[in-house]
Amino acid sequence: MPGEPRTGRGRASRERIVERAAELFAERGVAGASLDDVLAAAGAGKGQLYHYFRGRDELVEAAVGLRCTQVLAGLTRALGAVASLDESHGVLVPVGCAPR
Repeated sequence: MPGEPRTGRGRASRERIVERAAELFAERGVAGASLDDVLAAAGAGKGQLYHYFRGRDELVEAAVGLRCTQVLAGLTRALGAVASLDESHGVLVPVGCAPR
């Protein structure tokens, strides 16, 4: 049954698969990146994939979760010193987060 890795090496393998999936999904879209593409980019095999994930949907969920965490961390850092809404405009415009 798929699940969280118990060893450091296992965690690194799972993280590598999720990171590569997130990169490929961002570049090509979820429909444009096959599991084989993700595995090739991660240097992993199908056995590893199914050891950590039940299938594509679970991998997509993990990849989207990673990207959300990264975006929130970046916004938290960028907005950490902002004291007003006016100041936020100067922080958000350079990273493409200002309203259009």
